[in-house]
Amino acid sequence: MEAQPDAEMRERLELRGKASLTNFLIAAAQGRMVDGVERELQQAAGVNQIPIELFDVDVPKREVRADVATPAPGTGTGVNLSPIFPSIFARAVLPRLGVAMPRTPSGTFATGTVTTDLTAAAVEAGTAQESTAAAITTKTTTPHRVTARLSIRLEDVATIGTGNFESILRQNLSMAMSDRLDFLGLTGDGRNANPQGLLSQLTDPTDPTAVVKFDGFVALAAYGIDGGPWAETMQAVRVLVNASTMRLAETTFQSTNTYKGELSAAAYLRQHAGGFFSSSRMPATASNIAQCLRYRAGTMGLDGVNAMQTATCPVWNELGIDDIYSDAASGTRHFTLHTLIGDVLIIQSDAYERVDLKVS
Repeated sequence: MEAQPDAEMRERLELRGKASLTNFLIAAAQGRMVDGVERELQQAAGVNQIPIELFDVDVPKREVRADVATPAPGTGTGVNLSPIFPSIFARAVLPRLGVAMPRTPSGTFATGTVTTDLTAAAVEAGTAQESTAAAITTKTTTPHRVTARLSIRLEDVATIGTGNFESILRQNLSMAMSDRLDFLGLTGDGRNANPQGLLSQLTDPTDPTAVVKFDGFVALAAYGIDGGPWAETMQAVRVLVNASTMRLAETTFQSTNTYKGELSAAAYLRQHAGGFFSSSRMPATASNIAQCLRYRAGTMGLDGVNAMQTATCPVWNELGIDDIYSDAASGTRHFTLHTLIGDVLIIQSDAYERVDLKVS
């Protein structure tokens, strides 16, 4: 049975449900602290800016352009506006690759792993077992800033209504920020301001010389089997590819002349592997070579039983608002919002592997 929240958590959830992202932005534009439920939520979360948890109730590309306010819909708007669907972004990738994203209140984040195998054996009664000295490897990361820019016209808020505006603002900001966080967590190279992502930490394999066929796609998952503890069967192996590689897998069949009734390579992997999916965040194919990421997920267990953390990417607890200015003549307000993430810290390196395919 699912555990019910205690009184403190119920109060926290109630605050989260009542707090408004719009009120945080209005207070920032007016140069004052928030009050009411927003301040209570800040205090409960122990932060002074926008609590990240404000976005927990919502569905979790960065685009560089001039500051252009998002216009209200041209016609048919009013107080009784139906819900506006948010922009569609690619779904989150990191959680499906076993990357935990814990929240960190402040300071440097660290995680430790026991890296020396213990000695185990059957021993006779009264016989001491040889002890193994524990070796613990600690990995740390400092925060990296991720920034989004938001421009709002006052007329637009009035036109569509405050309630609709809050919904649109919260959903789009949540997805835009989480999309970029996910992108950096996957492909960040650790240079300049970028955090260290998953792919840049994996061994670069030798480029294949033969174009991938049906069997080669099956091998993406099958060759991830290690007999335990990470992958005892193909069902424990997940594979992430870019969009063009997925399209190729969807049109690759065992037969060269006819494929009616056959499963494509992609359909076969979805049926027999633990997961086969694509992401726009994966590097594009270059010189006919496509990068793929293989994850052995066998230790995740069922409903958390026997689960083992394989990687982590901390997120600091608040979303900051900076550099607020207005175009008084046009009634537009511009906000710059920041959040902080850490490097992806790979805790169990045997769980991850980069595999390259020659696609043409």
